[in-house]
Amino acid sequence: MKKKIALMGVLCGLTFVFTSFIKIPISAAGYVHLGNVVIVVSALMLGPLPAAIIGAAGSALADLLVAPVWTLYTVVIKFALGYLVSVADKKSKAAGILLYVAAGVIFVGGYYLAECIIFGNWVAPLFTTPQLSAEYILSLLAGLAIGRRLPKQSWGL
Repeated sequence: MKKKIALMGVLCGLTFVFTSFIKIPISAAGYVHLGNVVIVVSALMLGPLPAAIIGAAGSALADLLVAPVWTLYTVVIKFALGYLVSVADKKSKAAGILLYVAAGVIFVGGYYLAECIIFGNWVAPLFTTPQLSAEYILSLLAGLAIGRRLPKQSWGL
């Protein structure tokens, strides 16, 4: 149990670093980062609740540093991302794909709604949805590719 908690702390830290410091600006409104890849890998290796906590905490810390107005929305969205991706990985192919799609809808739709609330505009956020969709898909594919190649024994659990 201690090893798992320590590993969660390391992955939370990696999520923070990969979100805050390893990023590519995509518009005046945002950037693409590798933090979501860490969340997906965590989901495959540790299970739903640890991945959800890692996603929520690591991403929230990054938002507190970079853009605090997003923090509350990020906690909910990244918690769902970690949880659903982990559950999807354990399901049949068809059910798993539906859960991956649901996670993507929550990811893109959640940030769309957050932008609407923050900026008070329901139209402008539509222009960031393609970028968010691409970020989700690429993060999911990269995280799945990495996470499925890492044997659980390598994590010391």
